[in-house]
Amino acid sequence: MSLITTVDVIFLAMLCFSLYLLVQMLKQDKGLIEDPLTHKEKHYFIYPHKLIRQCGVQPTQYWLWYWAVKWVSVVVIAFLLIEFVGNTIMSISGSVVGFFLLDIALLLKRSGRRNQIKLSLVFFTNLLIVFLKSGLSLSNAFHKAAQFGLNKDNPLAAELELIAYELDAGRDRAEAFDKLSSRTGVESLNKLAVIIKAGVNVGSPVSDGLQSLADFLRLQQEQQLTSRINRKALESTLPMAMVCFPMFFVLVFFPAGQQISDIMSLLGEIL
Repeated sequence: MSLITTVDVIFLAMLCFSLYLLVQMLKQDKGLIEDPLTHKEKHYFIYPHKLIRQCGVQPTQYWLWYWAVKWVSVVVIAFLLIEFVGNTIMSISGSVVGFFLLDIALLLKRSGRRNQIKLSLVFFTNLLIVFLKSGLSLSNAFHKAAQFGLNKDNPLAAELELIAYELDAGRDRAEAFDKLSSRTGVESLNKLAVIIKAGVNVGSPVSDGLQSLADFLRLQQEQQLTSRINRKALESTLPMAMVCFPMFFVLVFFPAGQQISDIMSLLGEIL
């Protein structure tokens, strides 16, 4: 009997195809910039449009891929469990896990993307203040800060290029900055949008509000770093205790116990 049948080859091909779709699905889209005045967003039924956009992927281009990856994952995992385990309950459970596997991967990618944006936001805010004080317009300041202050692979750079393009194309500033915060889901960008909208509407200097935001973000990062250091120190306490306790027992309790045992045996001989 042949170890590899035609069915096995088919399902291995489906597995490779599903992995290819998953990689393409999670790859950050370089074509996020679209015409904000003519482009109409499509919304599909039962489709995590907001989650996918916050992962840096254009949702309207991946609707078919999204469902293809989910169902191929279900079929491949169910087949592998039936082939190698043979348990129906485990096959059904694995199929359910496979159905939500892509969603879990998207959640992890969104979390990593948000962390990248948060780490770059302090430097970007300071750079934006410098460009605004030099006399550049708001859209040019965003464009220059994204071009010279951030790496091209940084997700914040792509979002800033997009909002600069929207402002140049004539989109309303309040709407553009509202979409900036909703596209990323980062609370700090929402505060940045509120400060810029308030400064534009009221006529107050935007740079003063941005400076306060930069100081707040810097203090927040320092607090998070201190909290992370304290947590790591607490986590290292348990291994140190597990290593040091046997040595403490051997060096302190064992000699004392041996002396007590000798004294008790001596008392027994006397009595």
